[in-house]
Amino acid sequence: MVILVLNNDVLGRIKHVQRDFYQEKYISTDFSHVDFSPVAKGFGTRGSTARTLEELKNFLEMEKYPKDPSVIEIISDPRESPILRF
Repeated sequence: MVILVLNNDVLGRIKHVQRDFYQEKYISTDFSHVDFSPVAKGFGTRGSTARTLEELKNFLEMEKYPKDPSVIEIISDPRESPILRF
């Protein structure tokens, strides 16, 4: 099992709604950075951090047939709006 953690250090979707509809009145959306790789290692699993698409591809290839759980943290830009498709 591979767990993907999307980390932009904010509640991205909520922050973008507050920006777009509430005149940038931000409430409880920014967080201190959490590095999930050492957290995963603390629980006895492998942990990796991808900052680029190339790094993500490499980590996913390494975890193609995992024997144990692992965590891949994907760092994303907090200013980018998430793409929503319904």
